[in-house]
Amino acid sequence: DGWLTNAWGDSPSALAAAYPPTFQSATCGFVYVSYQGSSYLGSPKPVGTNSKHTVGKWMHLGIPHLKLDRAFVEVAKAVEAGEVISAKAPAGIAKDSTAGLVILYTNDFRDRDDVTRAGVAIKRRLGTGVELRYKCDVFTRNERYATAGAGGKTCCYTMRSGSLSLEVDETVYAEAVAYVAEAVRATSTNAVAVVGGDSRSSAHETEVIGGDAWP
Repeated sequence: DGWLTNAWGDSPSALAAAYPPTFQSATCGFVYVSYQGSSYLGSPKPVGTNSKHTVGKWMHLGIPHLKLDRAFVEVAKAVEAGEVISAKAPAGIAKDSTAGLVILYTNDFRDRDDVTRAGVAIKRRLGTGVELRYKCDVFTRNERYATAGAGGKTCCYTMRSGSLSLEVDETVYAEAVAYVAEAVRATSTNAVAVVGGDSRSSAHETEVIGGDAWP
């Protein structure tokens, strides 16, 4: 089993409509759609830094089962329009659940103008009444979660219900930037070149956008 996603050239919104997340088996994990056009509206992948270190995600949490599929079609339209790079929703949540969520990714959490642009675009599709929270993927990759407060804060940005303004938690943001710096240092350290020897190796990382299991 694996995530259900759109093939190259397939419409993200068409897949979202044809395969509603709540109708899929929970064993597939997520229904995931990605942007495949040539005119993405947001900031490009950072140059000189593996983009998996800088990617982040807007999350709309607490969506009831009955509203999740419709919400996912709307966020898939945002992907199709190039407003975000990708999006996903959990598959097969329980019918009485209010723990549904949609997750939408941007390339660089450090670009606050771009994060704000994406948040506004999402709210125009889901309604300004929703609250959005933004988490950097470096926290997930370092197994830092906010479950029951045990892992500390993980969201550096918030767009409150009824607002299109970006609220910033500078402490959490600084911690995310520090994680990125450490990841870059670790990658550089792992790159090994033996001059004049019989072996040569270098760090190789497969880029995965939104490769975490849960937010």
